[in-house]
Amino acid sequence: MIHFATNIQLLRKRKKRTQEDVAAGMGLKRSTLSAYELGTVEPNLNTLVIFSKFYRLSIDDLIREDIGEWSGFLLDEKQRWYNGKFSAAATS
Repeated sequence: MIHFATNIQLLRKRKKRTQEDVAAGMGLKRSTLSAYELGTVEPNLNTLVIFSKFYRLSIDDLIREDIGEWSGFLLDEKQRWYNGKFSAAATS
């Protein structure tokens, strides 16, 4: 999980959300989210799915890509793609 910790912290900060807000929205404890952001704990697959849905990015993007190098436009495009892919799948 090369970039997971830094990515989830960056995504939270880009949304100008506190750890408390994000943790509550994901059904996690704030201390658990903090441990993920610090990289002291790695999430299991179910938790990765929760993060993926919450931030509307693929698990692969969350763990392997350095989202800090992405422009705001690229991030928006990836999130639109994710929404379109899974919205279409839900209606099929």
